[in-house]
Amino acid sequence: MADRPKVFISYSHDSEAHRERVLGLSQRLRQDGIVAEIDCYVGGSPLDGWPRWMLNQIDNADRVLLCCTETYYRRFRGHESPGAGKGGDWEGAIITQEIYDARSHTKRFVPVLFHPDDAKFIPEPVRGQTFHCLDSEAAYQKLYDALLDQAGVEPHPIGEPKRRERDTAYPLRFGDNPGHANYLTQRAGGTQATRYFFDPPPPRSLDLAVECTLKRIGPHRLAALIVEDVYRHPDTRIGDIHQRIGPEIPRSRVCRALEQLVKEGKLSREGARRGTRYRLP
Repeated sequence: MADRPKVFISYSHDSEAHRERVLGLSQRLRQDGIVAEIDCYVGGSPLDGWPRWMLNQIDNADRVLLCCTETYYRRFRGHESPGAGKGGDWEGAIITQEIYDARSHTKRFVPVLFHPDDAKFIPEPVRGQTFHCLDSEAAYQKLYDALLDQAGVEPHPIGEPKRRERDTAYPLRFGDNPGHANYLTQRAGGTQATRYFFDPPPPRSLDLAVECTLKRIGPHRLAALIVEDVYRHPDTRIGDIHQRIGPEIPRSRVCRALEQLVKEGKLSREGARRGTRYRLP
């Protein structure tokens, strides 16, 4: 689109007041740097006649504003009384054909209203487009921004994805004796009260040596464990947290997890060095 976009205003001659309002819109657009064209600017008749003039105006415009009223809709659809509103009927046929040829993939045609009740008179071929009800300065500004392709918000640049390690799981194991059941570990409780058990319980004759450890706990599970511990023990120090959730977890991991939770606003921190204490916000 050119620096000064060209706009053609299609409207119906409903009344002298409506004509003055549409002319005022055209004058305002021209004042604001948009090359608006309307039939009022033609002295007498155009050299090639009105039908070809309308066709050329629609062809040459970057955008066509459709000033929708009950009369405009009736003439756009070709439902006007014989002999009346030939210009609106002709423009409606041209616009409909262009939208049809473009398979509706066009935003050249912009519905414009001067009263919200006229929304029901937006012609069907352009009802999928954003319409503008010009009942305030703010509404005019939205139309103006749309005509200059400067509406909306500039999207923020895409950042780097915040990857994390996926959860791990142990493979299913079966007893050596085919007659034994499939023993699976179960868990109950939370934080210090967490306990692990087999369900169903294995026979006493089965010698099992099982070591439970949190050394490989995932980052998000560690964070959840810390939040649960601080909830149960507010105003607590890092050393106490470390001992309660599992001393086998490296202290450096617990420190990093606490820093991240504070940064995310999930925990609050007071004090410094050894006197630092954590609580829920």
